[in-house]
Amino acid sequence: MSRMLVWQSGGKREEISNWLCRRPDRRTRGHLCVFRLRDGAGCNCGPRYAVRKTVSQKSSPGQAGKGMPRSVPIATDESNYAAGAHIYREHCAVCHGLPKQPQTAVAKGMYPKPPALLDGKGVTDDPAGETYWKVAGGIRMSGMPGLQQMLSSTEMWQVSILLAHADSLPQKVQDSLSQIGSDTNVAAH
Repeated sequence: MSRMLVWQSGGKREEISNWLCRRPDRRTRGHLCVFRLRDGAGCNCGPRYAVRKTVSQKSSPGQAGKGMPRSVPIATDESNYAAGAHIYREHCAVCHGLPKQPQTAVAKGMYPKPPALLDGKGVTDDPAGETYWKVAGGIRMSGMPGLQQMLSSTEMWQVSILLAHADSLPQKVQDSLSQIGSDTNVAAH
C-alpha cells in the first residue's frame, strides 16, 4: 500500500510518494509513514521501517542511479556464467537461495525478505548494469551489503550477467547451481 511520506524540518515540508511502510501501525489501521524530523527522528512508525518502492533508483543518498554502468564489459558466455555461478554460491546463495532449494535459516531471519534471484523471474528483467550497481554498492535500508570491497569488478559482472540471464542459462551452469554443497555448504544452513 503506497502512502505519502511527509518530512518536516522547521518550516520546511517535503512530501514524497513511492514509499512503503514495512510495519502495520494499529493506531492508523494500516500502513502509514509520517515522519517529523527535528533534532532527531520522531515518527509514527520509524524511518527504519520505510522503504522506497523504487529502491534500485534510490539505494544511496543522492545517487538516484548515477554511476550505473550502461554496458557490460565482459562476454556473456558459458565460462563467465560458470564463474558467476561459483561466486553466487559462495557469496549470495546464503540469502538469495539456490534453485528449487528451501530457504536458508539466514534468509528466514531477514527483514525485509531477500528475493529468490534464481527462482521465477528474479532480476532477469533488469539490465546487468543495474544488478552490478546493486551488488557493488548494496541497497540501503535492507540486508543487501555492498560487495565492492570483497569482489573484483570482473567477479561482480560475472554474477550480474548470471542473474540477468538466469532464465536462459546453459544446462551445465544450471546443474552447477542446483548441486547441493558442491563448492559451499549453503543448503546445510
